[in-house]
Order: sequence, then structure tokens, then C-alpha cells
Amino acid sequence: MKICTQCELPVSDQTVVLKKIHGEELPFCCSGCSFTYSITGEKGQEGISMLYVGKMVLGGFFAMNVMLLSFLTYSSEFTKALQIGNLHNLNNIIQLIMAVPVILILGLPYLRSAIQNRRFDTDTLIAIGTFTAFFFSVYQIVIGGKVYFDTACMILFLVTTGRLLESSGKARASRMLEKLKVQLPHKVIKIHQNTETEINTSEIQIGDIIKIKTGERIPADGYVLWDTVAVNEAMFTGESKWIEKHPHDKVYAGTVVTDGILTMKVEKIGEETSLSNIQRLSQMAKLRETRLQKLADKIASYFTPAVLIIALLCFLGWWFIDNNALKGFESALAVLIVACPCALGLATPIAQYLALSKTAEIGVIVQDLDTLDKLHLAKRIYYDKTGTITEANFTLYQEVWLKDKFTYLPSLLAIEQHSNHPLAKSILNYYKNADLTLPVLQNVQNYAGKGIVAEYENKKIVCGNEKLLLEHEVAIPHELVTVSEELPVVYYALDKELVAVFAFEDKVRDDFRIFQEKIHEYYLEEIILSGDHEKSVKRIAQQLNIKKWYHSMVPQDKLDIIKQDKDVNIMLADGINDAPALAEAEIGVAVSKAEDIAKQSADIILMGDLWQLTEVMRLAKFVRKIVISNLFWAFFYNLIAIALALFGYINPVFSAVAMVVSSLFVVVNSNRIYYWN
Repeated sequence: MKICTQCELPVSDQTVVLKKIHGEELPFCCSGCSFTYSITGEKGQEGISMLYVGKMVLGGFFAMNVMLLSFLTYSSEFTKALQIGNLHNLNNIIQLIMAVPVILILGLPYLRSAIQNRRFDTDTLIAIGTFTAFFFSVYQIVIGGKVYFDTACMILFLVTTGRLLESSGKARASRMLEKLKVQLPHKVIKIHQNTETEINTSEIQIGDIIKIKTGERIPADGYVLWDTVAVNEAMFTGESKWIEKHPHDKVYAGTVVTDGILTMKVEKIGEETSLSNIQRLSQMAKLRETRLQKLADKIASYFTPAVLIIALLCFLGWWFIDNNALKGFESALAVLIVACPCALGLATPIAQYLALSKTAEIGVIVQDLDTLDKLHLAKRIYYDKTGTITEANFTLYQEVWLKDKFTYLPSLLAIEQHSNHPLAKSILNYYKNADLTLPVLQNVQNYAGKGIVAEYENKKIVCGNEKLLLEHEVAIPHELVTVSEELPVVYYALDKELVAVFAFEDKVRDDFRIFQEKIHEYYLEEIILSGDHEKSVKRIAQQLNIKKWYHSMVPQDKLDIIKQDKDVNIMLADGINDAPALAEAEIGVAVSKAEDIAKQSADIILMGDLWQLTEVMRLAKFVRKIVISNLFWAFFYNLIAIALALFGYINPVFSAVAMVVSSLFVVVNSNRIYYWN
């Protein structure tokens, strides 16, 4: 798999186009990208914009000369002079010579696109309109009639102007996305056996220990080894406030150390870092069509053949009813050009392209643009509890040992090392200073939403919730009343005998309360889906005034509830066990500290606090309003313009101007998203 040099999208090894430019062999997804890059030397929409500028300069020069010669014929004195000198046909031939480069430079791409696409679209109308005008004019030179080279040339020039406006709008959006592409340092200090060595960033390996000084960007993902440092994660979170990072806290490539010297262990490098993943997801999201875009395309697919029929009827009507074939030709040509659904084609993409860039600016990654369109339809929101509503780092506040603690503690710590659950991490953190030799376990098995089981010296160790222990025939005495049933509990058993019980305290995240206040503005039904004990979930639900909640749920239970919901819904979660529900939900949202598999399953990834989701919902509402106004304008403007052209009130050149005005409105209206705050 390679990346196209021009559009920067993935291209398979089978379809890649390789071209040598300045002595270097570069990959392209198609000949169009290859041509654009070889001419402009710029990537993405910047290169396309520059190509349009070049076309307009060359094509515009010849088009203006054609227009000048054409306007002179409208002067009675000049017309008389042409007739006296019998130069009228010569003027037409000069127009033909000037029009040929315009057709080749500006017209051929539309003709090629119309033929290759094999479907009715914008390019079909442009190609039919301009090439009909051109070849009809060539025929008119032969018979000594009126020519329409000015019409063909100006239509192409004005349509290309519209495409330049479109490309400029997309280029602006691309520049916003480019803010994510920070320049990582070329050199970094590597620590090996207490020796510091400066190496190239490209030489960093997973597991390396590296040092980053104040003011430098972090070149890879990893975690802090020792000391506390301050890091600016504005590019991910949308907030300029620096964040304190303590030992074992995660740090990300592209962020900046603002205070202290960071010593970190590398976990991800190159294309595997969060920064690269964000860039890749943003690029891929631009390729996906939304429902509104599909609707606009469907309208255009029916609209274009309808316009061709109307233009034909217009020509026949003027010819047979008014006996004026030339007027019929001009009116039909005007209908073809003014009906060109350029604005209809632009109505959705530019707005949502800019919206995608704006979400990245907020610190949110939207993996599918259709998600933005669906957000306003959401009826309810599902929450995972641990790590989403509450802090993921539980505190062990009470333990009850039924057997000798120091005999059985090593086995407990050994099995918990194999678990990623927050409760397991809390136990390990509580006993992190215990100087113990841990046994080696066999047949370790994780049970999602329940706990973990292993074997040691032919004895089974079970560590998890009440459901897991009952499944493994471990009895839980009723007299354990000292352990609160309202808090998360972990049971530890060895050889079918209960050894210890641990109770944990968790608290509601500060940013969740802020988020909940804002989410109430959207009147969504709130539901908690949790794998925790009934009274633990009930306690949190009562604190937050959430009326509906489910407890003791395994991943399949969560998945089943989401499947049963036929309305548009949102699932907000963070864990590995939430991945199936995130994937099934209409809109899956992963929080910033979510596991990688949860992020891969989600439609939206929050890189900062939970309030970012409400900001995206507010943006989505604004974007939808822009898109609908664009579609309304494009559709009804075209209908009115077609009626005027049909009855001969506007000529083909004026039709081209009207079409560009329509496209200009859509571009300007969409650019309001750029200034959204």
C-alpha cells in the first residue's frame, strides 16, 4: 500500500501510477494526480487550485480575445466595414483559431469526464452545451451564418471560475487540517545504560528510553518514566492549557513539553502514533459520502437528463411554433448552461469538508462524515460507567481477608498483572511497594465483564465479580456485611475457597457534570450500561439523576440493548469490552483515554474532555442548517433560471454568469463554517 503524492490518499500496489519527477520516482493514484503534481509541484487541493489558475490564465487569454472580436461585430460601424471588405468570414475564422485552445485547455477535461463517468452529471451538461456551440459555429462558418464561439468560450471560462472557487474552498479546509501535520524534531536524545546519545528521530525503536527538553515536541507515543512534567496537548484537546504528566501517564507525538525535562519510554512510532492515526482518519473521512451528499447526487442524476429533454423541447418549440431555429438553439443552449447543477454538487461537500476541519480544530476526530448529519437525529445516549462517567482509577478503600494475607497476596498480584481492568490496576497500584516474589501462573483466561481465571500448582485462582465466582462454584458467605454493596467489589478465591474481598471507591468525573449540563439542551434520554454491581450503578445514577440504568452487563448484553434500539442513538464509552456496542451504535463515541480497539470501533474520538461532544453536536446543527440552505438555493435558483432561459429571457453567456453566481453563493455561505465559534 502506497500514498498518492498529490492527493495523499491510499493506493494499492496494483493500481499505483509511478512517475519520475526531478529524478525521483513518485507514486500517484491516477494520471490526473500525476499531471497536476508535475505541473504545479503542490499537493492536495492547493495543487488543484494552482492548476485551475494556470488553466484560467491560458484559457482566459484566448477566451477574452474571442469575446473582443465577437463584441466588435455588435458595432454597426464595424459590421459595415467587415461587409465592405468582405472580411466577415475572416473574423469568424480568427475567432475559431482563438477558440480552439480554449476548447482544448478548458473544454476537453469536461468532455473526458462526461465520457468516462458514463452517467448524467454536471460535466455532461457543460460538455454538451459548449461542444454543441463550438461545432455548430464551425458549421455556420461554412454556410456563412452566425457563430457562437464567444458563448462556448465564456461558458468554459466561467465554469472553470466556479471550479476554482470550489477548489479554493476545499484548499482552505485542507489548510485547517494541515495544522495537525506538525514538524517533529529531526534529532532526539536516547538513554541507554545511563549513557545519552543523540540519534535521528527515524532511528527511534519501540522500547527506547528518550529525553525531551522544555520547548521541544515529543517525537513518539509512550509514557512518562519518572518526574513530573507539563505538556501542551492543544492539538489534541483543543485547549491551550498545559497538562501535568506524572510517571506512567501517556504522552503523544506532536505535543510540546512546556516545563521540565521529559524522560519517556517509547510505545508507538511512525505511522502507529496517535498523530499519524488522526491524520489518516481525517483523510479517509473526506472520501466517505454522507446521506445528504447521496441525496444531492441522486437529484442531479435525474435532474440532468430532465434538463436535456427540456432543452430539446425548447429548441423544437421555438423552431416549429415561432419558426425561429436560431432563437431555439440559443434558448436551448441557455437552458443547458444555466441548469448545470454545479451549485447542487457543491452544496454538501464544501460545507462538510470545512466541518471536518473544524472538528479537528476542536480536538475531535470524526471518522465518518455521515455521523455529523445523524447527530441531530439522536433520541438517546448510552453511557458506560467506569472510565466514562466515573474516574477509571478506582481507590481501594476496604479489604477483608478470610485467610492469611501474606501467604495469598503474591498469587493475587500475579493474576491481576494479566488484567487490563481498572479495578485490577487499582489493586496493583495499592500494593506497588510490596517487595514480593510473584509466582508464574498457567492457563490465564480473561472473561470480559467478569474477571480473570488462572492456575497455580494445579489449583484454580479466580478473581472477579460475584457472577464469575458462582460460575466456578465458589460460595460467598452472607456474613461479609462489612463490605458495602453499593461500591465495586472484587472477590479473590483459590481452589474454590474465598480468600479475600476488596471494595473500591469511584467518583464522577468533573468534566462529566459539565458535559451533562450541556447535553440536557438536546433533550436526549440518558441510559447507563455497566458491568458493575447493581447498587454501585444505582448510586451513580441517583447522583446524576439518570432514570434508566442497567447493571452486571457483559459485552453481549450491551450489544443486545443497542441492537434493539431502532432510533438514532449515541454510545459513549472507553473500554475494550465496549467495542462491540460502539461499533453497533448509530454514533459510537470513544473518550480520550479509551483503549485502541474502542477508538477503532467508534465514529467519533474525543481527544480531550467530554464537553467536546456537545461542541461537535452544536457544530453539526449549524452545518446542517448551512447544507439545507445551500440545497434550497441551488435547486430553486436553477428552476427559476431554467424558466427564464426556456422563454428566451436570458442568453447563453448570461446563463453562464448566473450559474457562477449560484456556485459563488454556495461557496460563500459554506465558508461561514470557517468563522463558526
